[in-house]
Amino acid sequence: MPRLRDRQLVVGSWNVQRLTRRNQPQIPVERKFRFVGDTVARWLRSPGQLSPDMLFLCEVTQSGERVAADLLRRIEDVPMPHEYRARFYPLPDQAGGVSPCSYLLIWNSTHPCLQHLGEQGGQLSDLLENHNRPYLFVDIPEGRATMALRAAFSHEPSRNDGGPVLETCRSITQGIADAGAPARRAFGAFLLGDLNCPPPVLNPPDNRRLEHMGWRIQTPIELYTYYKEWYWEVSEHPHRTRSLLDFMVLNGALPPPEPLENTPNFSQDAYALVDHRPVAFALDLSVA
Repeated sequence: MPRLRDRQLVVGSWNVQRLTRRNQPQIPVERKFRFVGDTVARWLRSPGQLSPDMLFLCEVTQSGERVAADLLRRIEDVPMPHEYRARFYPLPDQAGGVSPCSYLLIWNSTHPCLQHLGEQGGQLSDLLENHNRPYLFVDIPEGRATMALRAAFSHEPSRNDGGPVLETCRSITQGIADAGAPARRAFGAFLLGDLNCPPPVLNPPDNRRLEHMGWRIQTPIELYTYYKEWYWEVSEHPHRTRSLLDFMVLNGALPPPEPLENTPNFSQDAYALVDHRPVAFALDLSVA
């Protein structure tokens, strides 16, 4: 789709898999940290439609302030198509400290739909009944030619059903109603992130529940977004797991988004550093 800066929004998500924990003994943590920082910086300075206006990182670890500062330094050192801001959202762990599954949001502060965010960025939701962490949301008011939008990002708990995704979508819908959304104009909403539930698992009955709520699934271009391999002690060959865990769920007010190819050129070899790959979508917020 052609990109109209004031009517379209490109959003991305990446589970960076606990930056302070190494995936494999032979790979230093600093190498992983540099890889994530360089990949994000390269993604943000991509030309045209490929540069995200909002980029959500989850599993950022307890060192999220360091990650945000490092990313901003990398951004400032290289010419960028937009002016970005970043904020870390620490989530509590069971011991009262900071969870390794905390969030980081980066946004284009010059985009007409995001200029009102200031330094605040998004807000964390209340903790839902079947969740161990909140979701992050950004409210975008309606414009003269654009709909209002609640953009939500989450790292959903790992379950064998779509219950957490359904509960989050219900919460987003209720939040829009509580905010007094005008009935005369469209009010879009989406949930994006590591939803920890392959879309086939959401198929009946969960998918019917989503449809009854007026929501639907949009998958990325990639066939899978999670990949891991390990060796059993008694085997010379690796055991491999791959799954589609990172995707979008959106309500009926939004037209179908356009899945985008990953600008960072995330290769198969990169899964040795981070077990999820980035995903991105272009949204059209135009209203008649």
